[in-house]
Amino acid sequence: MYIDDNYTNHSYHRLLYIRAREGIIVSGSIIPPCVGANVTIWYRMSGESWNILAVVITDEYGEYSYDWKYATAGTYDFKAKWDGDASHEATESSTNSITVQESPLPLNVIAVVAGIVTAIVMIVIIVSYYVLKFRKLKTS
Repeated sequence: MYIDDNYTNHSYHRLLYIRAREGIIVSGSIIPPCVGANVTIWYRMSGESWNILAVVITDEYGEYSYDWKYATAGTYDFKAKWDGDASHEATESSTNSITVQESPLPLNVIAVVAGIVTAIVMIVIIVSYYVLKFRKLKTS
């Protein structure tokens, strides 16, 4: 899509994808800015049918965003559509893709597991020490 010189007939979408730890923020804007516009965000797993992800409303700068908590790892395609208004024709963004990978264990889970393992090792050492001490006292 393009923006013509007088900004009255055409508009254009720009999508940005930010990978979040537990989701993806899909955001973009309508250029020129259009306040309060309903933008439909579409998604699909690569090669499958398109589904509506969300309908969002643009802010005072013509920007919108949606925080999507994805269900499974894979490659997703996204696009956004706007039906236009009295001064602008309808428009659709280009299709953009992102690959979501399974997250490694979060640091807090690793810290808890490390703490539990350390506690078990400490208990084994203490019990072994007292068992050996008790055996020495018994044999003396």
